[in-house]
Amino acid sequence: MSTFQVRLLSEGDYQKVEASIAKEAAEKHYGGELSEVGNNHQLRVLVHKMMWPRAPSPILFYDRN
Repeated sequence: MSTFQVRLLSEGDYQKVEASIAKEAAEKHYGGELSEVGNNHQLRVLVHKMMWPRAPSPILFYDRN
């Protein structure tokens, strides 16, 4: 298991989430299924893997609807 920093776009702060992969961490915090492809209107979650130095760009996940 790894630790990820997960931020919902509707909230301002990152939360620490334990998961095997970034998508699992995003879905745990979001509370539903997400997609790795979409447009800006569907963007819901930003994820960073907890490591130093932190990757400059987060992994993005989108609402499936």
